[in-house]
Amino acid sequence: MTDGSTVSVAVIGPAAYIDVIDQGLLSIDAANALLRAYRTTLAPYCPFVIIPPQIDAEKLRREKPFLFLTIIMAALYNNMPLQRKLEKEVKKAISERMMGGGKITFEVLQGLLVHIAWCQYHSRPRRYAQYLHLAISIITDLQLNRSPEHRFWTTRVSFDGDDDKDTVSLGREEKRAVIGCFYFSSAISQILQKRFYLPCLPILESLGMKLATDPEYASDKYLLHIK
Repeated sequence: MTDGSTVSVAVIGPAAYIDVIDQGLLSIDAANALLRAYRTTLAPYCPFVIIPPQIDAEKLRREKPFLFLTIIMAALYNNMPLQRKLEKEVKKAISERMMGGGKITFEVLQGLLVHIAWCQYHSRPRRYAQYLHLAISIITDLQLNRSPEHRFWTTRVSFDGDDDKDTVSLGREEKRAVIGCFYFSSAISQILQKRFYLPCLPILESLGMKLATDPEYASDKYLLHIK
């Protein structure tokens, strides 16, 4: 900036980039309104990625920039021109992550699930099958499709407050994401009459039972019954 002012950046790809707020595509107040709309209007129909009520747009933007971007885009269903602009940003972020050497994290999986869930708003050609393959590959790479005793290496992925550093378990966010990815793979397989490589995993029932018996949100009680 030549005037000495500074802008905040969000890291999505291998390098920092100016995000949609800094680009002036929408304000942080508008982003907060869209996040509220996601919680009340969209999340009840796709309870696989839930944003806690104490998380505002600024915090989500800072800590999970790709998920923030996909949520804002999905919630912009009443503003198609702006939604199309943000869709280009989503595609750019995915390309940088997958092809540009960016780090593939659980946040990317969450963002992909949100993006896949509202694919009816995507411009053509719709790439939800490709994005689903990416989501499945992340689950495989992070070994979220395996019970702890059957993983090839030990990775700490628990966020349930367990302080045992030798324990490998899935937090509630991870449980929801695995169930959600199976749900989408099953649904899209029926629509496209094409099988995706995410069969009904033996751990799915266990994950659903754990969420149902210790729910964080009301929807956790019903994920066990999603087919």
